Amino acid sequence: MNDDDEYIRSDNTIFHAVVLDLGATWARATEPFTAIRNAANSHTSRLGTGLPVACAYGAVDNLWTDEWGSFTWKNNKGLQLPTPIGLYNVTRLQIKPMQKGTHNDRHSSCIEWVEEFMRDVIYHRDRVKSA
Repeated sequence: MNDDDEYIRSDNTIFHAVVLDLGATWARATEPFTAIRNAANSHTSRLGTGLPVACAYGAVDNLWTDEWGSFTWKNNKGLQLPTPIGLYNVTRLQIKPMQKGTHNDRHSSCIEWVEEFMRDVIYHRDRVKSA
């Protein structure tokens, strides 16, 4: 077991969270709220007023974040596709589902973000099936 194994679940899956703000810090854990809290805590700004943090679940070798803070995954047949957990507003004291307009008009609510993420996953899955 190496140091990276501490965030990998026994079924080779992870919860991956990313701060949707400049810097796009991220964290992985075996449960979602640890990943969310760790991503927020590793970010350097405004945790006191809240940060938008998105979380997804997926295979450890098929879920990561690009340099812009977007979730990415491979769409190869046979690979587990990611599942959205939610979009949260994280402060020093609490983690709450995001409400539309909490930070600005561009941030979706938690439900809207989950729906959008699933549409992306299904769209890319269907493109692979038809290829």
